[in-house]
Amino acid sequence: MLNANNPPSNYGIYWRYYLTLIVSISIFQLFFIKVAGVSIALFYLFAILIFPLALKSAKRIYFKPILYFLLFIAAQLVSLSWSTDLAMGTKHIAREFIFVLIILATHSLVVFYNKSFKMVFIMFFLLLLIPGYLVVWFQFSPIAELNFLESEVAKIVINPNLLVGFFSDSPNNVFDINKSGGFFVNGNVAAAYFGISGFVSLGLWVAYNQKIYLFFTLILLVFSISTGSKASVVLITTFLLILFMFSGSKYKSILCLFFSLLAFIVAIVFMDVLQEFQENLISTASVRFSIWLHFVNIFIPNFFTGLGFGGWLPSFVENSNDYGITAAFPPHNLLIATWAESGIFALIFLILYYYSITRFSLKLIASCTSELKGLGLALFFSCLWMFLHGMGENFGPIGEDRMFVLQAIVIGYTYARYQKYAKHSK
Repeated sequence: MLNANNPPSNYGIYWRYYLTLIVSISIFQLFFIKVAGVSIALFYLFAILIFPLALKSAKRIYFKPILYFLLFIAAQLVSLSWSTDLAMGTKHIAREFIFVLIILATHSLVVFYNKSFKMVFIMFFLLLLIPGYLVVWFQFSPIAELNFLESEVAKIVINPNLLVGFFSDSPNNVFDINKSGGFFVNGNVAAAYFGISGFVSLGLWVAYNQKIYLFFTLILLVFSISTGSKASVVLITTFLLILFMFSGSKYKSILCLFFSLLAFIVAIVFMDVLQEFQENLISTASVRFSIWLHFVNIFIPNFFTGLGFGGWLPSFVENSNDYGITAAFPPHNLLIATWAESGIFALIFLILYYYSITRFSLKLIASCTSELKGLGLALFFSCLWMFLHGMGENFGPIGEDRMFVLQAIVIGYTYARYQKYAKHSK
């Protein structure tokens, strides 16, 4: 007879293969299904089926970041009552629910089935080479990028609803000759995706001292820089500098190599556009500050409720002439967007989520155990990148549809490994 509390070990093997499948599909999304004119990625249908596995951990886990994130979702649910765009709010909340499911499912696999995640991580990084190659190719051949975006393949890996607007009134930024997005219609989002993945791989190298992770780190950071994102260059350089300053001598030679290669890549990619880089940086900052001025003007009158889902753009358009802007811009700031969509309580819970997960990761980094130290680094830099880059972009608290999957796995896996060590130390 099967015991729910002591299931057969084969179950863990099957679930690990299934989670690997979900991670793999997340890279390509696979938009094969359309319901009421809305394209739905096959990834979400597969992801929802891990609910039974996630439920095992949901009954036994107490992790403050998850608690705060659930409270954040609850605040968003309440804000639907005064929102004008219920479809937008429902989509956001559904994505965040899947994010929590993947965290819990990952935790279950490690705690209850004691399964290694090397296969999951390696498969994910290997498949990332495909969109990464496209980013590099498109950077040197913009016409190839245009041909790809007009192809039938693009309709499978990029939301067709986005592609319709992409060639009409919402071109995003990959038509910029200096930007390249691969599977993304925004080069900055692609940069964050590859950058976060690169630092997760770096943390896994520190944790397990396996050179394959170091190889993936180098390649993924090259992909991130190749998108043409200014923020990517700044964040990668800053994060590596932090690691160089605080790492032991064991890692300094490798990090020096990273710096040398990074400088070489930046020189090749950006040498001819250095002046344009500086001008674009100033121009981008100027637009961002004008957008954020609108937040300053509406914050107090709408302090508790914000504007609800769908409320920002009409409000901004109505007052855009006051800021010298004619286009309708979203907030371009994670915290402002959170407040605008769901009010002050959602903002507080989101800040608490980031604070608690940062505190937890720093605790692990201070550990004497190399595995916990490496996992702490992976968690710290992935969350820090998501937060810092999100302060100037519009991909929300957990990132774009592809981005949150790796983040969820890192959170669930890291907490599960921490619990293992905490249990043995008692």
